[in-house]
Amino acid sequence: MNPNPSIPGRKFPSALPRVLWITLALGLGAARPGRAQPTDSPGSSPPAAEEWHVVERGQDFAVFQRFRARAQADGSLRWQPGGRYTLLENGLHYRDPVSGQWQESRDLIESFPDGAIARYGPLRALFSHDLNAESVFDLETPAGARLRGGLRALVWLDEATGRRQLLAGVKASAPLELVPPNWLVARDAFDGAAADVVLEWRHDRFSQSVVLRKLPLPPAGLAPGTTRLVVVTEFLEAPEPEIQRVAVPGAGGVVVSDDVGIHFDGASILQGHAFAVRAGSEWALQVGAGGAPGEAVEVRKVWTPDGAGGAMLEESVAWEALARLAAELPRQARAAAPGERDWRSARAERVSARRPVEVAQLPYRPAGVVVDFVTIPDDGIPTTFGMGQTYYIRTYYYNGSAVTFQPGCVIKFKHNAYLLLYGPVSFPDTLQTPVFTSRNDDSFGEKIAGVANEPDSDGDPSKHRAAQALWIYYVDFSTTVRNARFRWAQTGIQYDVNPGVYITHTLQRSRLAHCSVGVYANLQNATLVLNQVEEHNVPTPITCPGYPHYPCGNISGIIKPAFYMTNNFRGIDGIDWETGGDDAGFVADTMGAVGNNYFVELLNGMVAVFEKNTGRRIRQARTKAFFYVSLGENPPDIYPKGSMTDPRIVYDPHSQRWFAAQIDSGSGKALLAVSKHADPVPLGAEPDLADTSWIAANWTKYLVPINHQTINDTDFLTMGLDKNGVYIAVLHRPGAPANWLATLAAIPKPPLVNQQAGPVQPANSGNIFQFDLGDRQSVIQPAVNLDANPVNDVAWLVLKAAPSSSPPYQPGKIRYARLKWNSVTSLFELQSPSSPWNDVSGNPPPPYFDIVFQQSLKAPQQPADAEHNLKVQLADVGSRLMNAVVRTVGGATYLWTCHHVGLDGGSNERYDGGTVDRSAIQWLRLQVTTGAQSLAYSAYGRVYDTASINPYWYYMPSVAVNAAGDMLLGFSASKATEYISAIWVGRRANGQISGPLLFQTGRAYVALNPRVVPPDDQQQPPIYSVRWGDYSATCVDPDGTRFWTTQEYAEKDPARPVRPNVMEANAWGTWIASVQP
Repeated sequence: MNPNPSIPGRKFPSALPRVLWITLALGLGAARPGRAQPTDSPGSSPPAAEEWHVVERGQDFAVFQRFRARAQADGSLRWQPGGRYTLLENGLHYRDPVSGQWQESRDLIESFPDGAIARYGPLRALFSHDLNAESVFDLETPAGARLRGGLRALVWLDEATGRRQLLAGVKASAPLELVPPNWLVARDAFDGAAADVVLEWRHDRFSQSVVLRKLPLPPAGLAPGTTRLVVVTEFLEAPEPEIQRVAVPGAGGVVVSDDVGIHFDGASILQGHAFAVRAGSEWALQVGAGGAPGEAVEVRKVWTPDGAGGAMLEESVAWEALARLAAELPRQARAAAPGERDWRSARAERVSARRPVEVAQLPYRPAGVVVDFVTIPDDGIPTTFGMGQTYYIRTYYYNGSAVTFQPGCVIKFKHNAYLLLYGPVSFPDTLQTPVFTSRNDDSFGEKIAGVANEPDSDGDPSKHRAAQALWIYYVDFSTTVRNARFRWAQTGIQYDVNPGVYITHTLQRSRLAHCSVGVYANLQNATLVLNQVEEHNVPTPITCPGYPHYPCGNISGIIKPAFYMTNNFRGIDGIDWETGGDDAGFVADTMGAVGNNYFVELLNGMVAVFEKNTGRRIRQARTKAFFYVSLGENPPDIYPKGSMTDPRIVYDPHSQRWFAAQIDSGSGKALLAVSKHADPVPLGAEPDLADTSWIAANWTKYLVPINHQTINDTDFLTMGLDKNGVYIAVLHRPGAPANWLATLAAIPKPPLVNQQAGPVQPANSGNIFQFDLGDRQSVIQPAVNLDANPVNDVAWLVLKAAPSSSPPYQPGKIRYARLKWNSVTSLFELQSPSSPWNDVSGNPPPPYFDIVFQQSLKAPQQPADAEHNLKVQLADVGSRLMNAVVRTVGGATYLWTCHHVGLDGGSNERYDGGTVDRSAIQWLRLQVTTGAQSLAYSAYGRVYDTASINPYWYYMPSVAVNAAGDMLLGFSASKATEYISAIWVGRRANGQISGPLLFQTGRAYVALNPRVVPPDDQQQPPIYSVRWGDYSATCVDPDGTRFWTTQEYAEKDPARPVRPNVMEANAWGTWIASVQP
């Protein structure tokens, strides 16, 4: 584009950026930018603990990156990059014509010798000093499209007869005043109408508004019921647009045209509105693009080329509709009977002199009824909302191109912002649902912070609610929105369709939550299909203007979910660990528990305490400090002696104490921490992440000598508890070919609760049991029993034995053992000690593939590229049981447990001997028989993907059951085209299921701690894979009903980018969610 276009009698200053905006109802599209350059980064001055900086800019976006300042051993500070989000806004930046750098756009019109100029945006505009000039506005899009012209007249049109009558032409002199920063106002601009004209230039739109301060009455001979008020704007120069024209019923039964979309190269004029505005006690009527649904009437547009490179735009609104809006507006005297005058013949001689626009001496407060057109950018970048990426819209974002929403993208909105689309849309078939939500909804995506002149998110999403989270705007083709989640919006999704357009919109497998209106369906002759749409806390799930005259979709397609998510917040991630954890954090071993006021997350190397209602992180510490124990004197025997691994933590609502345990890799022993109070930190404490005094003040630590006498390798700690005891089990990994061994420590609980226990537990060696179980699959899971009185004082232990090693293949059997508390001897007695392990009786579930049987079985994830395509190793954990819980429900006592298993395809939940192509989550409910003598199969289920191609793999589950018998499973999920995400699925006691549902999307390809796994065929090269897991945690709130789960997902780590010839990349993150049945 020529930087100095040749305009007869006009010339842009040489330094003027390419800018264009008009205020009528015209939206201008921004040029497609090139790759943006990095911008500001943290300085060298002492930083805050966390700061946000713009690291990349483009015309319609800015990428914000979080940086954390961490103190180094030498006292220096190092910036650690963290998460990022993308601010989306049409025309957000313009390229400086001198430096070539992107600069922030400014909503500013300036006076200059030939009139006025708008230069600080990607569009540029010149304005005359008078509304009666030939070219009132002279606009150029970044794509080179030129729009030049001005408003000419207000005209009456009787739609039934076609008769016209001039109401008012622009005065011979209608000076434009500059009302800073970005308005040009012509007060009392017409001969024949009490009306003003306002031109507003903003970086994201240009609008031209007619403000009627008195309501004109139709002249005699024109019927009010068929008469329309027409705003005529002449374009002396305009490219030929693409017209989106529909036939609509007009007054008197005639069919007329409505140009609902007028699309230029990089700009569009969309349907406007007329609405009333009030300044003080005065009313006015405005016709334009503003107004809220229910307060505005639509403006019809017709674009007519003149055959000479120009065109006429006529915007009209029914007079009776204006009259309803202007009930309190003064009436203007009725005009004479219709004559033959045309605005062209009646117009005054055009102003040709040029002079600067003068700054207004008085403020302008529009009051009346407003009619305007607005130019809107319709070619915004991006048109693809990327997988796992967060976007922020603070005003609005328009796009008329084909827009794709990839799995796990998150779009956040400032209050009253909206996303308006009038091109094709594509939504994924995915569990990683695109999420549309409040800027303050920290439950999904990145926290919005660091934006100039805006406060950082405070976590209260109700303060910022999108006007329309998604607005499907007057398209003439069918659309399908699926697998989407709309939260904290005034209207979740809005459909507008013109009469006479027979299309079908489909909304399926989506969720609406905390919206005032779920679906706004202005369908006219179109059809809306609702399928598997769920709503929670939506007072008006669907509203349909014109119903029952027009259809309203199958309202029964919106249902209440069996479970819904409440709190949801970020936990510890790999970046936290790198800067504040111990040396065992490459594998998270995700674990957590919830109490009355706090959620405690305990991972390899790090522990953190969160307010459960706000998600604020209150305290954190390295696990070496958290579990620190000093025994004896001269010299003291100090633990831990190595890294702390394999965590477990449980909150016991009966004793109101927390119990946490981990393995000290240096000694092979376990360390146990028990809270002194119901809260893990002082109640009401404010965040102080450097403070560690809370540990000694609120926790007592114990050494648990669970190590083996000859085997140093202690692995995979598990923990259960009940009224009588705390039960800790571990594996011991010998060198081949010896069997794997297991040790169980049963620790009486009352002395721990009363702080009367000695520093080494259990005090009686008779409460330590060792087992030769034969293989690494046979992991003992002591059950967490939250019943007030366990049946017959029995504590349950379960495990899954090894699978058969020869045909016909059979998975390992589920087995159990029992411990019984003897209050006289203070010992736990292993029942049938000579043969304590028994098979669960009854009919087991259908066959599944026992994953340990195939060492190379791995779950896929979205690769970074052909070189970086590692998969998740499932064999390290295999199909061992992951946790166990006991509850008495309806008079019967059950034990629930879960694990991941292999399947071989499709809708068949069985394993039939084929190639394993997906993993499933299997849960088991085992009934405790009378007298707590045995366990029998009662129920089971498998959560798996039925897709025939590219199915999800589900793995690393945990299970919890509430007092009513409702169950929640939390786990990780991935497939070959999606990153690893965090998922939950709920099952009510009556069998009703919700999910699987996303609560945090994967954000990157992850390859931390790549493992070398021996192949099945020893002649083949080693198999490299990603270590994931080994645990996850799901638990019940002390209220007895609500669930909490903390799960691992793939997090982007800018400090570990994907690099050629480097296998390791990115990091893990954890996310904590609360789910209510």
